[in-house]
Amino acid sequence: MLHLKIVTPEKLLVDEEVSQVNAPTEQGEIGILPNHTNLMA
Repeated sequence: MLHLKIVTPEKLLVDEEVSQVNAPTEQGEIGILPNHTNLMA
């Protein structure tokens, strides 16, 4: 599992355990799984 925390200057939006994170990119969409290699975006 991954610990996902999304914070804005105003408040904490998400703070939970997830099995995967999908994120849009300029090239499409990426999925991040536990033990994924480091990623700089």
